[in-house]
Amino acid sequence: MKRNISRAALLALMSAAPMAAHATLAYTVSFNDPLNLAAGYRSQIDAQLGAAVAAWGTHLAGNADIDIEVRMSTNLAYASGHSATSAYVGEAAGGALWAQGMAYKISSGIDPNGSAPDVILDLNPNYMANTLWFDPNPYARTAAVPGNRTDAESVFIHEIGHALAFNGWGDRLTGRTPTGFGMSTWDQYVSYDGANMFFNGPNAMRVYGAPVPVTSGNNFHFGNAPASGRPGADLVNDLFNGWVFYNGQRYGIGALDEAVLADVGLTLASPVPEPSAGAMLLLGLACLCGWRHQTKNHRRQRSRQRSISAMVFGAP
Repeated sequence: MKRNISRAALLALMSAAPMAAHATLAYTVSFNDPLNLAAGYRSQIDAQLGAAVAAWGTHLAGNADIDIEVRMSTNLAYASGHSATSAYVGEAAGGALWAQGMAYKISSGIDPNGSAPDVILDLNPNYMANTLWFDPNPYARTAAVPGNRTDAESVFIHEIGHALAFNGWGDRLTGRTPTGFGMSTWDQYVSYDGANMFFNGPNAMRVYGAPVPVTSGNNFHFGNAPASGRPGADLVNDLFNGWVFYNGQRYGIGALDEAVLADVGLTLASPVPEPSAGAMLLLGLACLCGWRHQTKNHRRQRSRQRSISAMVFGAP
């Protein structure tokens, strides 16, 4: 059954999760590019990554300097982001529980790997040059994305999200973690019913209205392609859908994505004072209508598609 994710549900989440003023996230970008494959693109990559970090900062509390290393590589087809390390945060049913290094740095103020980069972004140079479109004003995000290009900032927001929350050691088909290996803050909420994976974080379930379908064969993402016959086809517009980014379209951080941040232990920001119950209801209804209108427009504008994937972060 199709489910509409509304801001009304997010507002309910906001009332339950820890809240504070939004984060101030400074950033630096370095390049591991011995063949100089990113020549002519470095300033654009830097700007898009800065806007991507800032986008996540508006949803989070805590301040940090995020150091990102961009590695140009032909060993992957598109782009892949992950935290360079992880940090022990407690115990779970399956053993030791580990947070993404970037998330830990923001929430605790402690850098788990010192002066080394916090985030690694691997980027295929052909994908960069022939598919991605670099917004001339990535903080405004108002320019039209060309119909034959994929929005670079959408991709980078997605990959930074993997460095924050959407990652772990779980099997890509079952979500199960290796015995005695521990688990990530994402892994702890993933279940498998023998056919499909689901994310069972309490905040994400509150927003979605049920356990959230995880992409089969592409763990750390939401939803499944309609043709697969699996649950979650309604999540095609989510930033973390696990099968397609459409050309000509922007993707941003939604209510479900923000809920995952709370589930993995991050403190959410409250950009405005808590509204009255009546105002909350009106805002939720208005945003729900806007979401439906946007979805209808999206269906008219679909164009050539690109697959997306994540990289599993290294062992602790």
